Amino acid sequence: MKRIFTFITALVVTISVATAAIVNGTCGDDLTWSLNTQDSILTIEGTGAMTDYYSYQNAPWDNYWSYIAYVSLSDGLTKIGSRAFFACRNIKSVSIPNNVTSIGQEAFRYNKKLSIVTFGNRVSSIGSRAFEGCAGITSIELPNSVYSIGSYAFSECGNLTTITIGNINSIGDYAFNKCNRLAAIDLPNGLSTIGSYAFYECTGLTSVDVPSSATNIGTYAFGSCSNLTSAILPDGILDIPESIFNGCNSLTSIIIPNSARSIGSNAFAGCSSLASVQLGENVIYIYGYAFYNCRSLTTIEIPSKVYSITSTAFSNCKSLTTIIWNAKHGADAQYTYPQFGGDKTTVTSISFGSEVEYVPASLCYKMSGLTSVEIPNGVMAVGNYAFSLCDHLTTVSIGDGISTLGEYSFPNTVTHLTVAATTPPSGGLNCGINPAVCTLYVPEGSVDIYSNTLWWEDFFEILPIQNSGTNIDYTLVNDIKTIKAFIRGQIYVIRDKKTYTITGQQVRRD
Repeated sequence: MKRIFTFITALVVTISVATAAIVNGTCGDDLTWSLNTQDSILTIEGTGAMTDYYSYQNAPWDNYWSYIAYVSLSDGLTKIGSRAFFACRNIKSVSIPNNVTSIGQEAFRYNKKLSIVTFGNRVSSIGSRAFEGCAGITSIELPNSVYSIGSYAFSECGNLTTITIGNINSIGDYAFNKCNRLAAIDLPNGLSTIGSYAFYECTGLTSVDVPSSATNIGTYAFGSCSNLTSAILPDGILDIPESIFNGCNSLTSIIIPNSARSIGSNAFAGCSSLASVQLGENVIYIYGYAFYNCRSLTTIEIPSKVYSITSTAFSNCKSLTTIIWNAKHGADAQYTYPQFGGDKTTVTSISFGSEVEYVPASLCYKMSGLTSVEIPNGVMAVGNYAFSLCDHLTTVSIGDGISTLGEYSFPNTVTHLTVAATTPPSGGLNCGINPAVCTLYVPEGSVDIYSNTLWWEDFFEILPIQNSGTNIDYTLVNDIKTIKAFIRGQIYVIRDKKTYTITGQQVRRD
């Protein structure tokens, strides 16, 4: 009996739809609706807020959605209910009256033919997914009254090319996701929040200037904006979000503001055109893959307050040749997970700032392109494996503040070592340098000290710094009849008035 009743009811509704010119009902405490199925106009009259509708409670005109092409809203309407016009695919235009203050969730979602929307001057909020998938919309002008745009509000509006967003405070997650024809966005001062994925895959964007007020930015906010060439971050931001510009492969330069303390993982990953990066002076942490695959980056300067760089932060930066290291006391990394991500064969130069006190463990592990390193006077210790397996490193100069050399801190390829400290640093025995093939230069007054200190005494050549490479330096070897000579960059041994090379071959004097 129940099935028969349901069938009869459905039949009656079908007949009514086919024959009725006007259908009507209520849609709020003081609101009524009517639809003229012949002229395709849905009219809502009365005052107050429209009822919110959800999947379990469809709008009363849902059965007639195919007839609705135009909507006439009463001036007394104060709210458009959630899902009120959900998937009304034939609606072409809508004008929001001035008394409407909010547009509910999914109110016009998937209105695929909707091309014209005008907003009254009192709308303060646009609910989540309110206009999602409205592919016909090409332009939006929001009044200054709009305070917030909900998540997915204009997501997948694929033909949206321009939008004016007034004095808005908050842009929700995915709000303009995949609006791939959006060519420009003017973000106003006063904007405080840009949600995650807010402009994700907006491939038409070429530049973005985030105002200083927008200090709360979500992950992937501008991710995969593949034509974005210019971006300005807000001065007050504390943490650069994870993946904020991930996949922006046209971005050429970025300045990290001085306010920033950290750079999130994957923040600039895949920015293959990024050639210039200026890190703010207060950056402390650089997380994993932050600059992964930034293949155009040739130089990076690390500020003095940086404490930790995750091992993969600069992975696959195939053009990185120069590192300027100013970090005063950076954290160690395991030797198998070095600071710059493994075998950085492209790096040919690393220089240290005057404030550096410690060279972190594994900092340059496997940087096989390094041939010389100069460590300034302020450095007190070199960490374990700092330059291990830099197998082309031959010349090392260490300032006068050094007191400790870490285990395997240098490769055995070093042939010229200068140590300006008057007292031999500890840890030399295990530092990796082979004294049998390396010439040691130390302060003139410390030659004897080094010559009588465990391990340091094993260097075959110990010469004073001040004359190295210019004049002849004299140092006793075994007995008073033997001296060492450093002439025009070459080392000779003079014994019994005969001159020999370092390998023992006699040099004939013409």
